[in-house]
Amino acid sequence: MNRRIWSYAVMAMVALFVVVPMGLAVAHDVTHEGSIAGYGGGTVMIGAAAGGIYSGKTMGNGRAIPATASGAPDINALIGQMVDRGLWWYYYTLKLAAGATLSSQYTLFNAALGSPDPYPLSGTPTLTKVETNMPNTSTNGFNAPRDLVLDQIGFKIQESALLADIINFDQYGYFELKIIDKIFYEGKISWHPMGTGISGFSTKTTESAWLYGTPNQAAAVRFGNFAKYIAPQMNWSLVLYFPPSSGPSAAALTLTSSSATPSVGTGITLVTFLKGLTDRAVQ
Repeated sequence: MNRRIWSYAVMAMVALFVVVPMGLAVAHDVTHEGSIAGYGGGTVMIGAAAGGIYSGKTMGNGRAIPATASGAPDINALIGQMVDRGLWWYYYTLKLAAGATLSSQYTLFNAALGSPDPYPLSGTPTLTKVETNMPNTSTNGFNAPRDLVLDQIGFKIQESALLADIINFDQYGYFELKIIDKIFYEGKISWHPMGTGISGFSTKTTESAWLYGTPNQAAAVRFGNFAKYIAPQMNWSLVLYFPPSSGPSAAALTLTSSSATPSVGTGITLVTFLKGLTDRAVQ
């Protein structure tokens, strides 16, 4: 047998029966833009199939249910065959009133569904799915099995905002996304358009709608092979900063008043999403 062919055959056999120590990443037919994703727990035999009542059963991709070294089905919640793994959007809404003077920073995603809005327009409203679908605060991280392979950050200011306020909001602010204490993404929110919004035309001379980018998913920034992983219970944050010294006339930015002329201010509603692969419990 040709030596090169024999070497390939040996490598293929080794790849089918690799024993993975606890804590190392394990791939069970789950890839993301060409990169391997997944977390292992215990010792897993890649290529081994579960027996007993699971014998002959398959996962959604048609492959056999993986087994541990003892032959039992591998039911670690962070492995694809026993979780609902798919694309997901975690979103959060920041509402700012007309005429509001902006704070130096706003922490997004750090209030969960059903909790008080940390930046209310008035009163003490409770966050509903109109504002967010966050199950936990970003400070505490996702409860297992939830996690996120972050493929896209998207920002969108609702079209009712004045163009002047949209421009100033981007010009005098920036964002940072940290995982634990390391900044992985930073910059202007206009660099990460959501790729959604209103498109069309009007015959009314006083009607207009403005967006960052265009309502086209192909015109959005995706991270692909450079996606970042946010594990369960891992602290992370996404913060908007508006340094007062960088605002107009070296003062804090103030949005257009609701009594301004000729165009009255309507405030700003910023919707932010984090999109990527996530794991959720199978019910």
